[in-house]
Amino acid sequence: MNDPCNVAFNNSNYSFSPDDFKIFENCSSDFSFSARVKTVESVFQFLFYFVASVGNCLLLFVLYKDPLKRFRNSTSYFIINLTLADLLSTASGITEAAIQLNPQDPRTGHIQENQRLAVCIDGIGIQCSLLMIMVFSLDRYVAIVHAYSYKNIVRKKYIVVTATILPWCFAIITLPVMYFASLTDDDHELLTRTLAGNFIALSFVTLTVHPYTHWVFLRRIKDLRNSSSNHKQLLEENLKVAKVLATTVLVVSICLIIFIIPYFVAFCFNVAKCDKCFLNHTFQSFWQYYPILSSIRVTINSMIYAWRLPLYRKSLKALFATNGIGNRIHNFHLHLNDMNCSKGSVRVNTDTMSTKDENQSACDKDNGTIEKSSQNDSVLQSMALSNSGYDQAETNVN
Repeated sequence: MNDPCNVAFNNSNYSFSPDDFKIFENCSSDFSFSARVKTVESVFQFLFYFVASVGNCLLLFVLYKDPLKRFRNSTSYFIINLTLADLLSTASGITEAAIQLNPQDPRTGHIQENQRLAVCIDGIGIQCSLLMIMVFSLDRYVAIVHAYSYKNIVRKKYIVVTATILPWCFAIITLPVMYFASLTDDDHELLTRTLAGNFIALSFVTLTVHPYTHWVFLRRIKDLRNSSSNHKQLLEENLKVAKVLATTVLVVSICLIIFIIPYFVAFCFNVAKCDKCFLNHTFQSFWQYYPILSSIRVTINSMIYAWRLPLYRKSLKALFATNGIGNRIHNFHLHLNDMNCSKGSVRVNTDTMSTKDENQSACDKDNGTIEKSSQNDSVLQSMALSNSGYDQAETNVN
């Protein structure tokens, strides 16, 4: 009797994807996860993607409202596009987690179509993130190394808009190609090759552009401190702000490189035609938990390039304050304190107020007439003052 694992492996043009490992689930007890474990993994995956969607939506809302008027610059365009790319990956991850939690047979047609579409959308989100990070790295390079040229480029907004739209154009063109490739026998092979190429390009940019940018930053800071310019402090602060953004882009780049390493390893296995390498215990064990690592990456992305910076947190607090949420909470607490104080005063003064009710009712009438007369007098005085002011204005004009 033939081994079903070897038959399935030999009869398939193997490529790297989460679905391909399903043929090995019944091969050995080491790789067979119970339904309970898979359910727990899907629940955690769903929760991480849900938190990521909330964080990214809040970030988009803050950038759109901009209560402190600090996000009307070219950097915000890149942050917005990175957030949208993460939202694509989040939508794909939530869809995959919902399909895994669905008790229906995963071999049905509509579920397979949804899985293919979710994988394609996830690939597009990753592709946009990679391209946007590379463009963002070049933006930080020009901002620090060629500061004067960068100011002229930023003034031409169509250049910045074009740089941010190009990755999305590439993604829109890639979507039908990737979906068609997912219907063939070479499932996910195009995604693996594309991400492997992106891994090489992003690694090259990270290892060359960022170190040179940091070296130029240190040299500029040293020159400014030795100079006698009147605007030395302002220029130094601007350079430090640009360096903080460059460091943020570097951290995001490293996270993406670590995330794409499994795809690059699978690409190397395919190029070397090492079919047995995919049966490696360490490789398969890592890939079983890879979707959870992907959800964690999407969750921490917005924290790395936005929420860890004080400006974004202050903008979020200011946005809640301008919308009246903070004021309403403060007024609610003041109202509760007033109610408690009024209750205490009523309890203390019940006896004294009961003895003065008759006298107070008699005085109310007289007070009412006095208040009316005083109101009439004040109205007449204001009319007289307004007339005298109007007459004085006429005499001045004449």
